[in-house]
Amino acid sequence: MENDQVVIITPLKGSPAEDAGLKPNDKIIEVDGASVLNFSLEDVVNMLRGPEGSTVQIKILRDNMTLIKNITRATIDIPYVESEIKNGVGVIYYNQFTNNSHSQFVKQIESLTSRKVKGFVIDFRNNPGGYLSSAKQLVSHFLADGQPYVKLEFANGHTQIGKTSGSADLSEYPVVVIINGGSASASEIAALALSELYNAPIVGETSFGKGKIQEIITYDDGSSLKLSTAKWLSPLGTYIDGKGITPDYPVELNDADIERSYDPQLEKALQLLK
Repeated sequence: MENDQVVIITPLKGSPAEDAGLKPNDKIIEVDGASVLNFSLEDVVNMLRGPEGSTVQIKILRDNMTLIKNITRATIDIPYVESEIKNGVGVIYYNQFTNNSHSQFVKQIESLTSRKVKGFVIDFRNNPGGYLSSAKQLVSHFLADGQPYVKLEFANGHTQIGKTSGSADLSEYPVVVIINGGSASASEIAALALSELYNAPIVGETSFGKGKIQEIITYDDGSSLKLSTAKWLSPLGTYIDGKGITPDYPVELNDADIERSYDPQLEKALQLLK
């Protein structure tokens, strides 16, 4: 929620929202012709949900333009980590940080390293984040054990340093990171840790800018509370809330590129690994 409006952080990969062309920072202003201004997030989500195969029409605000999108509802099955090889480089599409992301990442890495890739592009575009522990598992493959990859600051003044834990088994590989406006929270933590401690260049567009740690408390009646418990800073003390990460190599991806299946952000990342 932002100024009493529902703001899309990112459409999940392969979801009806992505298929309908929704983008990060789109604001939902109507659902099936009814205004949702001042509605709670839960109310809007309930209006969007429905039987698989049914449709819902939403009106969004994008860059001062209003657009109508018709979305066909479906059961969402998200592949958390995918990969491919391009120009001898392992491209890892890291779509979300969940309890299962790390096991999927390990399987992809085993496949890529067995084919002797020369480096990795880690694509955090449209990754809305997730569990901090999952981000730790990822960066621990590249950073030495015990490295401080994030700093948490609590309201009472207490600080906590998150440190890597692992074998750094991928530390000999060069890495480039890609981000965009849909990269948020845990994906920003991982991106900055790899940038500041591993010298991984960042390509793409400014990230979402979510510098808070949140937890969800669920109650017996089915309701829940999302509570901000701390703010986080990068290993070098960078605080990105409301600002996002500025890429080392700014590259835009526009609608024309998408229509012709051209990805200049990925091309730039691959170029840096030649």
